[in-house]
Amino acid sequence: MLLTILRLPLLVGENPPGNLGSMIKAIEKGYYFNIGGGKSKKSMVLANDVAAFIPKVASIGGIYNLTDGYHPNFYELSTLICKNRNKKIPLNIPSIIANLLGYIGDVIGKSMPLNTVKLKKITTDLTFDDSKAREIAGWNPNPVLNDLNI
Repeated sequence: MLLTILRLPLLVGENPPGNLGSMIKAIEKGYYFNIGGGKSKKSMVLANDVAAFIPKVASIGGIYNLTDGYHPNFYELSTLICKNRNKKIPLNIPSIIANLLGYIGDVIGKSMPLNTVKLKKITTDLTFDDSKAREIAGWNPNPVLNDLNI
């Protein structure tokens, strides 16, 4: 049996899901803040590139990490989104204050937008190596930040 598994980072496209979608909504509403300088890095990939890659890799099989090869930090990403949407550049919350808010969120529960689990997700690097996809299957995606029309 031939099996292909694609491991995807932040997926970028129209109405992106997950953390990127949440970030965009928060920026739109004016309540997004970078934490600790927004230094954590995340891999990204365009949904259109993933869709175009599926037929190429379906006959090969394997497990592939897909990224655009560049891993921006949250500050860079949020700044670009703000510029594209004519919003103010987000303010920064020092890590110590964010940690306190995370613990308060743990106590209060789901009504709080931040808890320690969410805080860890957004302040920890999550980058992938896509060299296998490039070498074996000819993966050559478009740079996400050049086409960040979300």
